[in-house]
Amino acid sequence: GSGGRGPGGSSLKKGEEPAQKGEESTRRLTNLLAPRSQSVVGAVAGNIENQTVRVNSFKDGAGNASAFRMGNLGSSCLSVCSEADIASSKFCRFLVRLGVGKIALAKFIDTHGRVRFLKEGEYLSEENDEVSTLSLILSGEFLRQKNIHGDQYGISVLEAGDVCGLEEAEIGYTVCSVVSGSDGCVFDFNYSDFAAFFASLVPTPMAEAFGPYHRAFVADLLSCVPLLLDLDSPTLAQIASGFRVRKFNKRDKIFSSDSEATDFVIMMNGTSKATHRADPDPDSPGSRPPDQIVGLYSSGDWLNDDALKNNRNNPVDLTAVSDHCMAVCADRGGFERMLELGGKGLLANFERVVSGRLAQSMLKTPLFFGMSSLTSTFSTFMHFDEVPACTTICSQGGKCDGFYIVLHGKLDMTLREVAGIRLRRDVVKRKVGMNDFFGADWLLYCKGVAQATVTTKTHCVLLRTPAASFAELCETCPLLRTRLDRMHTKQDEVDRREVELVKAVEEAVEARYGVRVG
Repeated sequence: GSGGRGPGGSSLKKGEEPAQKGEESTRRLTNLLAPRSQSVVGAVAGNIENQTVRVNSFKDGAGNASAFRMGNLGSSCLSVCSEADIASSKFCRFLVRLGVGKIALAKFIDTHGRVRFLKEGEYLSEENDEVSTLSLILSGEFLRQKNIHGDQYGISVLEAGDVCGLEEAEIGYTVCSVVSGSDGCVFDFNYSDFAAFFASLVPTPMAEAFGPYHRAFVADLLSCVPLLLDLDSPTLAQIASGFRVRKFNKRDKIFSSDSEATDFVIMMNGTSKATHRADPDPDSPGSRPPDQIVGLYSSGDWLNDDALKNNRNNPVDLTAVSDHCMAVCADRGGFERMLELGGKGLLANFERVVSGRLAQSMLKTPLFFGMSSLTSTFSTFMHFDEVPACTTICSQGGKCDGFYIVLHGKLDMTLREVAGIRLRRDVVKRKVGMNDFFGADWLLYCKGVAQATVTTKTHCVLLRTPAASFAELCETCPLLRTRLDRMHTKQDEVDRREVELVKAVEEAVEARYGVRVG
């Protein structure tokens, strides 16, 4: 419909030119920017068949009447909105405080964008949408949501005066979804047009000028990270000031294990993979084994806390494996501030989440199949150990200091003697790899004396239960002890036949050559 005081009527006074009308409209909009109360007195009138709606009139606090063309709004509308609602919003007042002139802002509102109505449950934006439009909320309530590990977390409520999309426009895509919690109304305007308009009037870069909006957005994202769920909003707001947003394309390297750890990283969108560089295999000189994936990280997962605490290199190579990968990162100072503000509760969360990861890693070992209900128990006894290549973990005849599960890497288990007979050279009894374990037999049945020498061939990541805790672990989980007893019985039979074979060889040599071996 056309703007006017009645359906199809003209708002021009007798003898008034269109240009004069435009100037008068601008003056009225300028007045509306003053922070005083306005009362909208209008009625919806229009042709539903043509999907048009018109606001008859409204009056501001000074009693000045005006009219506003609403345009194509859909088949039904439950709200009436006007330029007054837009111009008096807290976002527009924020722009004025930054130095945007009232007249210029009024012209921008008058000539850009459109009003849109949404019904309850309708999405204003969904995750991974491209951001080309900003939406200023005029009425209603909208819920900002984030998907973390398949669950939707409501992270903030957007109300009249809030703007949606500003923080994500520089990223290029949305990392949250926004859904209408009630019937509502928004004013949509093009981000590129707004950026050019803002840059022409304000010398401060947009990223700096809208710092409060960006910090509030980061705080909203942090609020749904499992590690930080127990922290209140004021604490999250302080922590957010130490984080920055980083985005990555598919196959971008986020960080490398060759470099010192400088950032605490929380993934907030997309998926990344953590890999260990496989050491050259001595059995295959000249070949380079492929890197081994040791973990996949998605929204809500975090890395590098241990490396920052202990001044180490990044523990893995981290690479983006999907489009639209985004993380929030804190440098060492921001990380330490987070620990300080989070207090003992945050430290307890670190331990709890680490324990959960540890338990999940342990359950991949066949020995622990079917014991998922005991993961919290197991995690109290075990911890991660990283061991460089060519390191002896225990020596035959020496003390065995723990029960080990191999999460990554290769080891050799060698024998120097069998049945008391000293061998001319070490003999590889068994190759140990991912999801294998060792040490349990020696702790349970050999009084803690290692029956073989175990040496890492490559860089290894192990789960270790100290010898002092292993007996308690077995008492806590009788099923584990039953499985170990059964496996020991089978291995004992193999070892018995091995000893018999060695003795037979010894007797044959003595009978043939008259020489006693040993």
